[in-house]
Amino acid sequence: MKKQSIILTLLVAAFGFADQPFDSQEIAQMSPSSDGAPAYEAPVRKGSIYFRAITDSQPSNVANVFPGLGIGYRRSFNHSGVDISFNYSNGKGWGAQNARQILWTAPKVSYLYYFSPQGSQSVYGGLGLGWGGTQLRNTAKNERSNFLGLIPNFSLGYELLRHSIISSFMEVTISQPLIPSSSSGTSPGPVVEFSLGAGF
Repeated sequence: MKKQSIILTLLVAAFGFADQPFDSQEIAQMSPSSDGAPAYEAPVRKGSIYFRAITDSQPSNVANVFPGLGIGYRRSFNHSGVDISFNYSNGKGWGAQNARQILWTAPKVSYLYYFSPQGSQSVYGGLGLGWGGTQLRNTAKNERSNFLGLIPNFSLGYELLRHSIISSFMEVTISQPLIPSSSSGTSPGPVVEFSLGAGF
């Protein structure tokens, strides 16, 4: 009888502890690493507003080295990040010899993956989708095209000073107009952009 009472008391106590809510942050702080030291958590960076300058591969003069601009908001935590931006460029881009192309997205939303989230610098890749338009004028081929609709994109970049007050990044973005709301002329091809940015 005494043994049954002890078992019953332990069961009641166990269920009582099970009903207590656990704080995931406290568990993470208490969990030791393999060498016995407290487990390391990547620093969480608050969101930052950034400005982007989009370059041109064939500027006609110094003023056209950066024919495009963008403004956005980027927030990262551990390996993942979210980027929301508004962008506009009007230049020859990269690879178009005799073409001038306008590309704008408002907004563009991207998911970013950081390969070294603990470091102050990290390579990252991203997939995104934007609502925007393109206008292409190719004088050599006498081609014209207009597009308005959904534009998916892929980006590869390198971000510096990630956990500082002011950060910066270099990024290559490939955008492909895909699902039109309206379009005319030839089907638009991919647009390649190289941009430099700074956030705070």
